[in-house]
Parts: sequence; C-alpha cells; structure tokens
Amino acid sequence: MMKVFNDYEIDSYLLSLNSQHIQRYQRILADVLLAYAADPTIIPQRTVEQTMLGPTHLFMPTTGADVGIKVLTSSQEGFKGATFIFSPLNGELQCVLNAYTLTAFRTALATTLALVKVQPISGYRENESLIVFGVGPQSFWHVKLTVTLYPGRFSTVYVANRTVYNAERFITEKFSSAFGGIRFVPLSTVSQDAEVGQAVAECSVIFGCTPSTVPVIRGEWLYASRKLSYEGSKFIGLIGSYKPHMMEIDSELVECYTQEHSFIVDSKEHTLHEAGEFISNSIDGTKLVEVSELWGESDHNFSLLKLVICKMVGLAIMDVAVGSQVMKDNVTSDAGVSVAF
Repeated sequence: MMKVFNDYEIDSYLLSLNSQHIQRYQRILADVLLAYAADPTIIPQRTVEQTMLGPTHLFMPTTGADVGIKVLTSSQEGFKGATFIFSPLNGELQCVLNAYTLTAFRTALATTLALVKVQPISGYRENESLIVFGVGPQSFWHVKLTVTLYPGRFSTVYVANRTVYNAERFITEKFSSAFGGIRFVPLSTVSQDAEVGQAVAECSVIFGCTPSTVPVIRGEWLYASRKLSYEGSKFIGLIGSYKPHMMEIDSELVECYTQEHSFIVDSKEHTLHEAGEFISNSIDGTKLVEVSELWGESDHNFSLLKLVICKMVGLAIMDVAVGSQVMKDNVTSDAGVSVAF
C-alpha cells in the first residue's frame, strides 16, 4: 500500500517533534549528506523545463539508501510540488508527500546541522537574541527548530521584513501561543534600518530566509576597519538566495569574512551555481566546507570562531531522506491516506 500525506498532516507531525526527535532527524540528514559526499552520482542531473503556458517545472531525482524524486512547479502562485519515494529494491511507489512544509523543515534542519557544530547544544547559554529575515515557512522552521534545540537560551526573537505589518502578522499567526517566555519584536528593513543593524549586532544567531535581490545583512553592522566589531560569537545561516542575481549579505561582509574563514555549505557544486552571494563575489570551492565534513572525520573546528556563515541551497536527497523517515514514523498512525497502487 502506498501512503499519501497532505501538507496539514506533515506540518502537524513535524510540529510535534521535541529536541531528541529533531536530533534524530539531524543524524539522518547528516548521514545522507555524508553518502552524497562519498558518491555525488546519487544525485543525478536535474531537469528544468519551462512550458508555453509560463510555469517552470523541476524534476530532481535521487538514489542511494532511499530512492525518490522531488517535483516542483514555479508559477505566479509560487512553488508547488511533491516528493515521491520508491522502494530501492523493486521501484514500487511507497509514498507521496506534499512539498510545502517538508521543504521548509528539511532546509531549516540542514542549517541546524551547522549550527549545533558551531554552537553546541550542551553549551550553557541564556538571555540571548535571535533575528530572522523573512516571514515565510522557512523563517518559521528556522526559529522553531532553533528554540526547540536550545530551550531557555533565547529571550528575544526579532522578525525583520520589509513592512512591520507583515512581521507583526507573522508573529501573531505563528508564535503568539506556542513560544511562551520569548519576546518577539517586529522590524522593518525599510523604515527601521538602524534598529535592524543594532539587532544584528546584538544577536548570536542570524537567519536569512528571503529571496532578496538587495542584501539585507550588511558588513558594516559587524565589521569596523575589516575587523569584527562585537563581543561574543555569531552564527549566520542563509537560505534565501537560489539564483545568481539574489543575495542576502553584501560584498563587504563576504570580503571581510573570507579574509580568514570559509563558508559552510550543503554542496560546493550546487552552491557555486546558485548562490548569488558567491557568484557575484567570485567565491570558489577553496572557501567552502561542506557541512557533512563537520559530521564526519574532519579537522574543521568552527566552534572557536567569533563569526561563522553557513549557506544552504537545498538538495532533493534531503527531501527524500526526511520524507522517507516521516513515512516510517507514521506507518501505524492515522496520518496519511493508504492507497492500493
């Protein structure tokens, strides 16, 4: 029997995960990225086709321990699609999952793979601040996973968006009831530039989750005379830019950071083709470290650095691996519809 999961069912299940569950999913994702690093052929070339009607269709297959394909359509209504999971033994279709929440969750999960290696969960910290740029599902899941993995650590979460109205609405709809003890502060990147800069300088964790063509995080907020101008340590996680003309951090920040440090990425190959921050600043693979190295046998230690920047573009193998585990975790639950196929 094949199972079909709609977005509501996936969202409800993922919202129920506690810190231990999330750490189990981190290990699953880290293992599949280690497998990809050992054999990049398990992610075959994707197919991108634009039809005469306008929408662009993306077909992204993956093999390995889990076999599947993610199919997305980009149109005026945004991205819509699904992840299909097949038996690696006989190709039987086992599961179909709506891509909306699954994509946001797996991307945030990938960012936390780097975060927990840079700022270990076991380290005791409290009364810190976090800022997220953007008001979409990616923003929500980055905040949700982080505050769940680090209970009691953050007392303030800033939400930065072009308009305060959208930031306020996002906070009310997503965070008002489920995150007691945390103060949420809306900010406008347009009318409150100084306040946004002060928040970035204050926060120990910064997430960029907006497909902006103009940088929203500036080097001048973190560097003075090309030297870091703040105390403590910061982690910046970027996921918003996925085309060459998009960028979330400016050239000053890229140039100052790469004087001494490397970016953490999910895939060197894919990031260099898609991340506008790297393309526009001619960043090459020597300045990139794949996050799987931090989970394998590597000498890289980012935990002692005052600033670490992570950039994830996302891989279909993430959707298939996480989707497969969602399927396995719900074999006997009421979630999903079983269909004879």
